Amino acid sequence: MKNKCFIVLDLGTSSFRASAFSTDLKTISQTQAKIQPTFNEAKAEYDGKEVLSSGIKLLDALMEKLPAGTQPVSIGITSQRSSFVMWDKNTGEILAPVLSWQDARATKEIAEAKISQEEIHKLTGLYKTHFYSAPKIVWCFEHIEAVKKASEKGTLLIAPLATFFIWHLSGKKVFSCDSTLAQRTLLFNMNTLKWDDKLLEVFNIKKTFLPSIKKSSDDYGRYKNIPINLCVGDQQSAFAGAGNLQTNDTLINTGTGAFLMQNIGSKPTSVPGFLTSISFDGNYMLEAPIISAGTLYKWLQKEGVEFEEKDIDSLSRKSKNPILFFPALGGLGAPYWKFDLLPFFKNLGDKSETEDIICGVSQSIAFLIRNILGFLKKGDNIKVSGGLTEINYIFEFLTTITSTNISKAKDKELTSLGACLIMAKYLNISINYEDKEHFSPVVPFKISTQDAKKLITQWDKFFAYYLEHPFG
Repeated sequence: MKNKCFIVLDLGTSSFRASAFSTDLKTISQTQAKIQPTFNEAKAEYDGKEVLSSGIKLLDALMEKLPAGTQPVSIGITSQRSSFVMWDKNTGEILAPVLSWQDARATKEIAEAKISQEEIHKLTGLYKTHFYSAPKIVWCFEHIEAVKKASEKGTLLIAPLATFFIWHLSGKKVFSCDSTLAQRTLLFNMNTLKWDDKLLEVFNIKKTFLPSIKKSSDDYGRYKNIPINLCVGDQQSAFAGAGNLQTNDTLINTGTGAFLMQNIGSKPTSVPGFLTSISFDGNYMLEAPIISAGTLYKWLQKEGVEFEEKDIDSLSRKSKNPILFFPALGGLGAPYWKFDLLPFFKNLGDKSETEDIICGVSQSIAFLIRNILGFLKKGDNIKVSGGLTEINYIFEFLTTITSTNISKAKDKELTSLGACLIMAKYLNISINYEDKEHFSPVVPFKISTQDAKKLITQWDKFFAYYLEHPFG
């Protein structure tokens, strides 16, 4: 009898990863590749051919390495949400660079869109910013001749990254995406779960250019005779990987940025400054994106601070005098949505050590998460996951300054794990998921309540001042 497995292709912002999991959620095999956008001032874009080639090579390499007697039962695709591809449906030619969610060239286009912030939020659950696809699509219409021509001929296809891969993997038979990805285009109505006619008119984008809508777990065709049964946003997939999160339970998924997601159940509700996002199961969640988290450390290295990433945790612990840091690289996301801000160190001097700088950044991430949690209903269950969980200091410090019980994912790849859980439910494959097997409690620092309050007061004054006086 062959051993069954799930295959997941995770298309992240800085790396692509293909993984195979057994039906008891054990990793069988994994392969990955770095995939970085090209940055230049406001530009953040990928080469479409490189993106496609890299992802398919990873998937094929993984399948070739599967142990003898292992039978894939389903393939799932999970991807960064606001990056999109434009291509010709007849020739398959990629017509424009793949614009990352980080690309900021469409600020004029979003500012000129004739719709209010309030109406956009009511329709989409999102905000009127350049992060999402619609204004970037308009920018491509205005600046890329091949896109204009395909639009005029009616051969243009526009879709999230996962859809682009599914179209190719399925032999160009399936052009579909799920609601979690469609929502990030800023063209999708979160209430009707359909492309919104008013938004399409505002941005002058034809519905025929966009994919049909399916459930996150559905029939998305076949690749090498293996069913493709999942198309979902990476953060929603991570949310699924956190297990049975009840109403007001929260997941903080970290990496390039960080995403705080709180389950709000079956009805979309709104909290000022927060996104209302569609979940993988048709329910809703409040979401607070933090623009820069892991990228803060890379920024430090580019600025000339010398350290190894593996030493971030130990350096943070070594510091005796952490420097206050305002973590506004690229601005601040929810609930502030201020993009005219810059990262800033206070009291950086000749006697400051590398560990003081590193610790200041680590503490700033924890403090920013604490700020966001203060706007939400505090549930009893807060889980953290993603690449930054290797820096234990951040979450031990967060536990201390919030006086909250927090548990950390043991699985670094919670996104892929969640994809398996969603596919298993769709295929009626029983999986025994135990929280204690996948999460462990974070132990807070042993400092006095008085010292903790002193740190919090110091941060609150510092943050509030530079939020309103960004240039000092």
